[in-house]
Amino acid sequence: MQQINGSGKARPDTRRVCRVRNSQPPDRDASKCFSLWSLVTGVQPLHRMQTMLIDELLRPYQNKRVFYFPNPGNAGDSVIAAATMQAFRRNGITFEEMKSDSPVDGEVVFLGGGGNFIPLYTGMQWAMGDVHQRAKEVILLPHIVRGNEDILGKLGSNVTIICREIESYRHMVQNTARCNVALGHDMAFHLDPEEITRSISDVRALEDTFNKRLLDYKVTRNRITDPEVAVFARRDGESTGQLQDGTIDISDAYAYGCGPGNAERATWCFIHAIRLARAVRTDRLHIGIVAAILNKTCELMDNSYGKNAAIYEHSIKNYFPHVRTSARPHVRMPKAQ
Repeated sequence: MQQINGSGKARPDTRRVCRVRNSQPPDRDASKCFSLWSLVTGVQPLHRMQTMLIDELLRPYQNKRVFYFPNPGNAGDSVIAAATMQAFRRNGITFEEMKSDSPVDGEVVFLGGGGNFIPLYTGMQWAMGDVHQRAKEVILLPHIVRGNEDILGKLGSNVTIICREIESYRHMVQNTARCNVALGHDMAFHLDPEEITRSISDVRALEDTFNKRLLDYKVTRNRITDPEVAVFARRDGESTGQLQDGTIDISDAYAYGCGPGNAERATWCFIHAIRLARAVRTDRLHIGIVAAILNKTCELMDNSYGKNAAIYEHSIKNYFPHVRTSARPHVRMPKAQ
């Protein structure tokens, strides 16, 4: 059955969602499978559509306590954490931030979404390895997954992994036997920017902090506002070196943490920087995602292992025409350092 969107174009029946149990997708072809949260309308903003389906995922945990382990990292990870905590609150879920000594035995644990479950990083390897045999249920929110075959093969039916692009989904299908696998989209698409502003008790004071942080990086505000395109380039191990004349790496500059309070402050600064720019060029995925949500013109370039290209194809290309890419779709995963 097809439905008609506002442009008069036919679209798939949005009542269909695919949650793949025991790693067995239809025809074992992830590209033919409707994602858990994706509704393909062609024109309606993706982050608005997904709200309904993340609510479906979270509804069974309403009025219950869960543990939540935010994926540690930069301000882009703060955006993911802030959006996740918004979703928890919207669904009446009480969460406690998981620490190394948290009593997770027999409990429900949500592991934060992001790009941490790859050989280059160890945070999610530790978290998943620590809890999957102890917790009653473990849900890994939308993630890039590469490598880690030894851990994946040990995961049981109490674990659900949400992949945020096709390649991760295929990797999970090939390397897991018992855990539940689904295909979704990055949690940052669930962000409500206006709710972030409402959560800040003193916006003026935070804007002063924002400006002082620019000066710490020897950047004036007009270096963001004046150019036709502000360049926000990364300078870490995921950089390809394509962007040599970056204005500032706001993901690094405003990395205030991913826990409650800090995540919202970091996210406000992140949003504010993008709003100040006329247009944006970046190789930071979440700058691209937030620019998409804000209807800001953006060129999203790839990172070192193809993450940006994959998520652009899966989650941005057909929904946000003001975001374009020069990303390369096939690049090699770096080895752990």
